Amino acid sequence: MISYYWVMLLSVMIGCSVTNWFVVVFMMELLLFTVLFMSYEYKLLGQINSCVKYFLVQSVSSLLLLLGGIFCMYLYTMHFFPQSLFLWGLFLKLGVFPLHFWVIPVNKTLTYTLIGVIGSPLKILPLMMMFQYYHFYFSKYSFSSSWFLMLGVMSMVIGMMIGFLAVSLRIMLGASSIAHTGWFLFSIPGYVMVEYFLLYSAGLFLVISSMNFLRSPLSCLSLLCLSGLPPFSVFTGKLMVVYSYMASTNSLVFMILALLTSALSLFYYMKFSLTIYMFPNNVWSLNLSQSSLFLCNFAASCFWFMFF
Repeated sequence: MISYYWVMLLSVMIGCSVTNWFVVVFMMELLLFTVLFMSYEYKLLGQINSCVKYFLVQSVSSLLLLLGGIFCMYLYTMHFFPQSLFLWGLFLKLGVFPLHFWVIPVNKTLTYTLIGVIGSPLKILPLMMMFQYYHFYFSKYSFSSSWFLMLGVMSMVIGMMIGFLAVSLRIMLGASSIAHTGWFLFSIPGYVMVEYFLLYSAGLFLVISSMNFLRSPLSCLSLLCLSGLPPFSVFTGKLMVVYSYMASTNSLVFMILALLTSALSLFYYMKFSLTIYMFPNNVWSLNLSQSSLFLCNFAASCFWFMFF
């Protein structure tokens, strides 16, 4: 299992260091097969359907990326059709509205570790390509930029609605992933995508680590951390996105809607946090590793808030 993490780390590092889009897509496929092999290690029959769905979705999205890139490269054109193929391929990989349909079915039966892997490391390369694509093309046209932000708002709204109806932690984490993808899109125009992703990943890592200790206070606190409550890392990340957005000339309507959905989403985070808190025979004790994770998350929030 440890070797898989090394392959994943190496793939992400190579994908982030090269400038050839074809190599980046190849690294995405390598990450996909790494996750499939990791799921095989758990030997859970219920994961088969989720893995097949995830494999098909990611394969189709990579095919769209390849077709869009080939059309732009070999036909020497930047017309609407090849750009749309490339863009929708990235949206499908990230689970952006309206291509979010695969997130919840995939999350339903996966282990928490695999949910964390899909929710954070596997989003690095698609987000990097999305960042470059936006500032190369979308930032030049106000209409395209507004359309981009509208999809981000709709992702937040859909994530909020699914979270309200969630009946399990896995479904709730899937809804959270969709909603945070919308915040990723909002962080791109203000050049704070890397900062927000790191702070979000810190919160998600805390949640996934605590799911093995469902009778500890860390599970309750980690869910509140992922919700964006102060003074945790995700709150600092959202504050940075809001500040960078307000410093630009973008419409305030989208930001108001984003903040409204973020506030309403606190309901289902608190609902599951309270459910864990009320769990029978709850043992309220923190060991050294749990305390270290919580303190590191709090320290990350303070560091970014003070110096950035």
